[in-house]
Amino acid sequence: RHMKLLDEIERLRQVEEEGGNIVNQIEALKKEHQNELNEANKIRSQLETKLEENATLVQRIDAEYKTVSAQLQLLEMAGGSAPQVDNPDDDTWVDTFIDKGNGHHLPKYLRWHGKLKNRKIKKGELERIIGDVWKEKLQYEIKNGVTSLSTFFSIYMEQ
Repeated sequence: RHMKLLDEIERLRQVEEEGGNIVNQIEALKKEHQNELNEANKIRSQLETKLEENATLVQRIDAEYKTVSAQLQLLEMAGGSAPQVDNPDDDTWVDTFIDKGNGHHLPKYLRWHGKLKNRKIKKGELERIIGDVWKEKLQYEIKNGVTSLSTFFSIYMEQ
C-alpha cells in the first residue's frame, strides 16, 4: 500500500510538471500573439497615417487644380490665350503666342519676352504631359514635402 501511495505521488508530480510545461507554452504563445498583435496595430497605424497624408494630398491637388484654372482664366482675361488641344491642324490655331512680359503678377513659367512658337500639342500628348507633371509632383512631395503646383511646375519646366 505504501508503494501505491509513492507511485501515486510520483504520478501527481509528473502531472504537475506537465501542467507547468503546458502553462509555460500557453504563456509563450500569448507573448508571441501579443507581439503579432502589436505589429499589426503598428502597421494599421502607419496605414491610417498614409491614408490621412493621401487625403491631404488629394485636397491640395484639388486646390492646385482650382488655382491653375483661375490662373488660366486670368491669363485669358489679360488677353492671353490658353493653348487649344482639340485639333492642331485646324486653321484657327495660332503659330506663335505673344508674351505677357516678366511681371510678378505672372507665374514664373509664364514670364517671357518675344514670341513663343506654338508646338500644337495634340490632346493625347498633352494629357500624357499633364499626367507626368502630377506624377512627378507627387514623387517630389514624397521626398521634399508638399509644394504648390505653381512652384513645382517651375521646377518641372527647368528639368
